Amino acid sequence: MTDVQPTAWVDKLALTELVTKYFRLVDDKDFAVEQMQAIFTDDGSVTRPNDAVIAGPAEIAESNSKSFARFRATQHLPSGFVIELDGDQAAVRVNVMAMHLGGRLWRPKCA
Repeated sequence: MTDVQPTAWVDKLALTELVTKYFRLVDDKDFAVEQMQAIFTDDGSVTRPNDAVIAGPAEIAESNSKSFARFRATQHLPSGFVIELDGDQAAVRVNVMAMHLGGRLWRPKCA
């Protein structure tokens, strides 16, 4: 067993729920700044797989709105949470299985 204190487990669970809520909002295409403010602190950031860093709730909301507009639907399945706590700071790394469906449905031509 690890030496993690019970309060740390509660904090880690709360952060896990915030990440899950974030991806639910992405899949619902709910990019309201107020929603992002409920998840991210003013200095919170997202690092995308291409190493682009988006910082602050307003920028995250705007970036997601632009980035996900091209998809008809998405589904994100977060897993493999690695959460490091340091006082009132946290670093969170999450693996995500994602499905992005394009804007048009393919329909075969009927003869």
